[in-house]
Amino acid sequence: MDFDFPEPSPAAYDEVRHRVLGEIRRRRKVRNAVRTMAAVAACAALVVTGLLALWRPVPPPAPPMLARSPSEPPPMVRLSKVVRHWRVPRRREAPAQPLVVRLETDDPNVVILWMVN
Repeated sequence: MDFDFPEPSPAAYDEVRHRVLGEIRRRRKVRNAVRTMAAVAACAALVVTGLLALWRPVPPPAPPMLARSPSEPPPMVRLSKVVRHWRVPRRREAPAQPLVVRLETDDPNVVILWMVN
């Protein structure tokens, strides 16, 4: 079985080549756009995360002074620092040996051992 197809013209080859190269360019543009958008989204997430890490709440204003004696100087308002308490690990003490009470009965073959914690 031998097929005898006519040879396509050079213009047909050029048309196919043009379509294939156009499809490759279009896919490359889409891929580059997706990569660019992913990079922009990652940078935006980093900036937002950094700003949230640096943000500190503003301390509330001091209560208004209604009356004050003239001889006293105005009170100093101090902003206290955050105090961090470091946990000191407790020492693990070895468990004490249980108290053993030995009870002997009239029968020499019977001995009662009583353990008290």
